[in-house]
Amino acid sequence: PDNLAQGPRVTLASRAPRLARWAVPGTIGLAVLGTMVHAALLRVPVVDDAAISIAYGQSFFAGAGLRLTPVSPPVEGFSNPLWVFMLGLSGPLHLDALAYSRWLGILLGALALVFVALAVPAATGRRLHPVDAVGPLLVAASPNYAYWICSGMESGLHALLLAASVWSLVRD
Repeated sequence: PDNLAQGPRVTLASRAPRLARWAVPGTIGLAVLGTMVHAALLRVPVVDDAAISIAYGQSFFAGAGLRLTPVSPPVEGFSNPLWVFMLGLSGPLHLDALAYSRWLGILLGALALVFVALAVPAATGRRLHPVDAVGPLLVAASPNYAYWICSGMESGLHALLLAASVWSLVRD
């Protein structure tokens, strides 16, 4: 019962909706941050195939077109044109291409977890529930996911595009 001198009694049950409103996005945010830290701490060297995408992208932005080097014949030796163009931006931006490919993959792969969490609420038309944080937490705990998003390959981009596509499709 309420004690009029002390005001209404505050219990955990009375705070649960408010707590859940902040706890679920906070947990998803921790999964995103944890994925980034996990991938960064692995210190995986950039995979050699990433260098192919970097080379094609840098040749393109140097004005030589899509070729491995500015003086090589134009041969399509890549399978990921969007990633090639994104990595090619490292030249005009004057960024270290290997570090850029690694950190771009980590960032995009971590952002994918937001869309993983939002897919079911978007499909059902409801707000976030605690269960919606389970998917991002499981992915964040996966060493394989962390390894490939920091490898310089397009894994983080693919994860983000796939998760955002699912979210976009189910919300309509």
